[in-house]
Amino acid sequence: MTGRLIKYEFKSGIKILAAIWAALIASAVLISIMNSLTVRVFADKGHGFFRVIIEIVPAMFYGALFLSLIFATIGIVILRFYKGILGDEGYLMNTLPVKPWQLIMSKGIVASVFTMIGMIIAAISILILGGIGDYGHMLYHS
Repeated sequence: MTGRLIKYEFKSGIKILAAIWAALIASAVLISIMNSLTVRVFADKGHGFFRVIIEIVPAMFYGALFLSLIFATIGIVILRFYKGILGDEGYLMNTLPVKPWQLIMSKGIVASVFTMIGMIIAAISILILGGIGDYGHMLYHS
């Protein structure tokens, strides 16, 4: 029964977080490629202002996504725990034929998994920002 609790808890929280994870990776790829291309396009032309705008706006968007990853993970973990144990869902959860420690353990396991996946996605996006920029010139010269 604990496995089912974990499965349904995972399903309820993954919807929002998966969108944020995908957006963070996609924005990291886009920023890395755009930075590489702007270095080559604006190399010796003196368009410093346009180059700064093209590089700063996506970086601010990436920063906002990074912060939303952190706060959404914390928020979803807290809200799912509160609603599932103390809120209206708690009434239904407490009528299940499981022990209270199983309810809390399932929520703790799912919270740990969400946190670990979020940390892995954050690390991958940072690695993408540092790594793909060197290969962006292939798109420009093709």
